[in-house]
Amino acid sequence: MKQANKVKATPFGAIESRLEDAVRELLDSKPGLKLLSLDREARVRGGVTSGQADLVVRVMTPTREYFTLLVEAKTLGGPRIARFAASQLRALAGSTPLSYGVFAAPYITDAARRVCQEEGIGCFDLCGNCLLAFDGVYLSVEGRPNLFRTGRGLKSLFSPKASRCARVLLSDPGREWRVKDLAAEAEVSLGQAFNVKTLLLNVEFVTEQGKGRARRFLLARPEQLLLEWAANYSWTRNAGTGYYSFDDTRTLERRLA
Repeated sequence: MKQANKVKATPFGAIESRLEDAVRELLDSKPGLKLLSLDREARVRGGVTSGQADLVVRVMTPTREYFTLLVEAKTLGGPRIARFAASQLRALAGSTPLSYGVFAAPYITDAARRVCQEEGIGCFDLCGNCLLAFDGVYLSVEGRPNLFRTGRGLKSLFSPKASRCARVLLSDPGREWRVKDLAAEAEVSLGQAFNVKTLLLNVEFVTEQGKGRARRFLLARPEQLLLEWAANYSWTRNAGTGYYSFDDTRTLERRLA
């Protein structure tokens, strides 16, 4: 299923063209697994429901002659996208006997990996990271670097203009915001405020409530946002001036205070 999120990311075609190779390489690394078939955008039917998976992979496991992996690929690998993919995969897996849902993306963040664990699905990315646990099979690789970085990652939240939004949100963490109110308070454009909100939604730092004009968003993880800002802060963006004093350190500190 194509990713409908408006945030620019790796084109879906770039993922689709490499998805099969990534699956083959992943399965070849585990003794006892044998790839039986691999179908793109295959219809999955069972019970009273049906749907389409981006990839339907049929494998032989150490305990079964036939097991199905249902792969849902997205252009982004953040926790919010992983949770959305998990709901799609649960619907497909619920109608497919002996099946296991797997979320795939160019790069899957640690937070998204934890979401997959919580939701009971597997995941893998095109950088070589994976977490698969099905029918007695366990595959786990983590720590591989992101080879698909874009300018719209978390770091862009802390650019000079975007960080105005972060500062405003953190100054009143219990407040519910509309995009236009955040833009006005932070003195940035509506587009800038909307982009910040979208990035924060994708990493589940904010939650949305209401619909239409009544829609508001609320900072859900202020401490994590502050930690991310600290991790991405660079003092080199500031102007620096050097001074000297004949006072001893204690005296100087007292005078400065």
